Amino acid sequence: MSGTQQSHTASSSASDILADVKEESDDNNDQDDEDTIRNAVLVKILQLVLEGGLGGNDNENRETHKVRCAACDTYPIRSDRYKCLNCKDLNLCGHCFECRRESKEHKSGHAFAHFKSPGELFGQEVTDDEVTFDKLKKLCASEIHESIVCDGCKLEPIKGLRFKCDTCPNYDLCQKCVDRNATTQTHKPSHPLIVTPRRTIQQIPVEDIQLGDEIGSGAFGSVFKARWLSKNRSVACKVITVPKSNDAERLEKSFLKELAAYAELSGAYILKIYGFTASRHGQNKRYMLVMEYMSRGSLANIIKEKGDNISLRRKLDMARNIASGMRKIHEHRMIHRDIRPDNILVNENYIAKIGDMGIARVVDPLNQHTQIGCQSYMPPEFYEGSYDQKLDIFTFGLTLNELFTSTKHSFQPFVSNKIAFQEKSPIFDDLIARCTAYNPKRRPAAIEIEKTLDLYSAGFDIQTAVKNKYENSGGSAKIDRDLGGAISLLTTNLWIKMIRNTGSINLSHSLGGPRTVRTKANILEMKWRLAQKKRVSSRKLAAEMNISRTSARRILREDLHCFPYKKIKQPKLTDLQKEEEG
Repeated sequence: MSGTQQSHTASSSASDILADVKEESDDNNDQDDEDTIRNAVLVKILQLVLEGGLGGNDNENRETHKVRCAACDTYPIRSDRYKCLNCKDLNLCGHCFECRRESKEHKSGHAFAHFKSPGELFGQEVTDDEVTFDKLKKLCASEIHESIVCDGCKLEPIKGLRFKCDTCPNYDLCQKCVDRNATTQTHKPSHPLIVTPRRTIQQIPVEDIQLGDEIGSGAFGSVFKARWLSKNRSVACKVITVPKSNDAERLEKSFLKELAAYAELSGAYILKIYGFTASRHGQNKRYMLVMEYMSRGSLANIIKEKGDNISLRRKLDMARNIASGMRKIHEHRMIHRDIRPDNILVNENYIAKIGDMGIARVVDPLNQHTQIGCQSYMPPEFYEGSYDQKLDIFTFGLTLNELFTSTKHSFQPFVSNKIAFQEKSPIFDDLIARCTAYNPKRRPAAIEIEKTLDLYSAGFDIQTAVKNKYENSGGSAKIDRDLGGAISLLTTNLWIKMIRNTGSINLSHSLGGPRTVRTKANILEMKWRLAQKKRVSSRKLAAEMNISRTSARRILREDLHCFPYKKIKQPKLTDLQKEEEG
C-alpha cells in the first residue's frame, strides 16, 4: 500500500471516529464541546491503534474481521472467523470455535460459515447480510457436488448446500440431513458443521500471482513470498516444478496429496490455503500452492533469534496452538509425520499454525509406512517402518522442550538413533517425558495434551488476577500467601490425575477456589449420606472423599444448607462431683 493510500485510510478512519463520537454525544444530550470531542476522538484513535486497526502491518489489518466473538468478547476477530447459521448475528473466533464454546441458545453442533478472509466466502466477496441459511440455499441451489456421497442418507451426488463435519474424518451431509439433525455411529449432534463449496480449493489463474523472494525450501519444492494481485494480499507460495523424469510421478503425487490434506483439514491452527495454480513451463509442469503468509516465519527462526526473550506466557500460547492443531489432525485419522519447529509457522500476533501437510497421511494400521520425516526428530518405532499417531506426540514433545529451553536435543544417527535433551525444561518436564517415552503406548493422546496446556494457561490467569486484586487494593502483604495457595492447588499432577480419571474438568468456577472440589458427584454423595440418616462430619467426609475439611464444610453449609455435625464434649467431673453422683 502506498503512502497516499495509507493516509487516505487513516483519514477516513478518523472521519468515521469523529462521526461516532458526535453521534454518542448527541445520544447522551451532551453539549458539543470541541475539547470534549477532540479528547474523545484521540481516545478512540488510540484504541484503534492498540487493536491494530490503524496503521501497522497491512496484511494483518486485512485479515481483521470487524465483529465481536460472542464467547470471549474479543474485538476485532483476527484470522479465522466462524459465523453461526443457526443463531442470529453470532460469531466465534478460531480459538472459541476449536474449544466448542456454547451458550444458552448456541450449541457447538450448529452449522457455520468459515470466513478465512474478511468479507469473503468461497472465494467470492459477500456482505454479512448475504450469509444466512436461506440466502445460501438459494445461492447454492443448482450446485452439484460430484462424487460426494451424503453420509446421512447416502444420496449421491449431494445437491445444493453441502456440510462438512469439523470433527469426523471425511464426513459430509446434505441439507435435508442437517435439517433433521441426522446422526450416525460416529457423527454426533455436538459436532460442528461447516458449509462447504463444490470446489473445496479454488484454482487461481497463474498470472494473478506475482512471486517475490524465496523464504524457504524443502524436499518437495521452494516457498516464496508472493502477491495475490486481484486480492491485493501478501501470500506464501509453495512452488513444485515437475520435470519429465522418473521423479515426475512422485513430485506430482506429493503436490496432490498436500492439496487433499488441506482440503480435508481446516482450522484456526492449521495453515490456511487459499487455492492453487497449474501451468506449463516448456516441457515441465509447474504447480503452486497459495497459502497464508506468516510474517514471523517458522518457530525455529523465532527460537533462534529471540529464544529466552519470549515470555513464558507467549510460549505457552504457541504450545497450545500446536497441540490444538495436532488434535484436529488426529481427529481426522491422519498423521502429520513431521511436527517440528521448522514446520510450525507463526504470524504477526504470535499465533502458531501447523504447516507442510505434504507428508501427512491417513492412518492405516495394516500398512507399513514409508520413512519420510526429519530423522533427528523421529521416535524408535519410525525405524521399524510401522507407527501411528503417537509418532506426532513424540515429535511434539521434542518441539515443546526446544520451545521452552531454546536448545535443540542431541541426536546420534549412526550409533543408536538415540535422542537426548541438552537442557531440562523449566516447566512441563513431566509432560515432555511422557510425550517422548520409548514405548508409544505410554505417550498421551493429543486431546489430553491440549487440555493439560489449557489448564496451565488458566493457572497463569489466576496469578494475574490475584496480583491485580491485591496490588490495586493495596493489600500487597497477603499476595504471597494467597498466590502460593492458588499455585499449590494447580499442580500438574492434580490436573493430570483429574483429566485421566474423568476425561474433563469443570472450569466454570475460578481455579484454586473451594469449588474446584465441590463437584456434582461430591455434592450428590453427601446428599445421599444425609438421606440415609448417616452421621456426617466434615473430618470423615474429607478423609473418605479426598478433599479438604474446608471444602467439606462449605459443601455441607453452602450446597446442602446444613451445618457440620459437631460432638458436644461433656466437662470432666471432679472427684467430689463423682462422690455426690455416686
